[in-house]
Amino acid sequence: MLQAAQYCLIKNITLEEALSWSIQTITGFQGQKGFITLRNLANAYDKLNRTQQAYSTMDKALLIGTANQYTAYDRQLITQKRADRAMEVFKASEKRYGDMWGVSNGLMSGYSAKGDFKSALKYAEKALAQAPNDATKKQIEGFITKLKEGKDINQ
Repeated sequence: MLQAAQYCLIKNITLEEALSWSIQTITGFQGQKGFITLRNLANAYDKLNRTQQAYSTMDKALLIGTANQYTAYDRQLITQKRADRAMEVFKASEKRYGDMWGVSNGLMSGYSAKGDFKSALKYAEKALAQAPNDATKKQIEGFITKLKEGKDINQ
């Protein structure tokens, strides 16, 4: 059912049915209430313009999410031009996971999306120092250049 719901959400077809399947995936016989199933349900609510239900469901998913799952969700929010919600989630990630590369990288993107390039630069410099490899460092150096020019790194 999860895969059928995901297919419908991706193709933007039979959304009410996708919502029903998403709910059944969590609550039905042998239902699984995990990050992936909750995120899928949140996506179904979002596609049906039920934003508050989507956010509430994602809040539950994030309680069991990894740092990378926080970041993936935040990237989705930034793409959807929901920078305020993204910042709420980025800050929750910081509270939960502390001072680490994924958190600093996320906050850099979030502040940039909000146009707060000074704060974004602060987190970019932290992310640079925490970067896991040379390729990532090079990418962040490019972001630092853009931020110093007053440009959003998410575009």
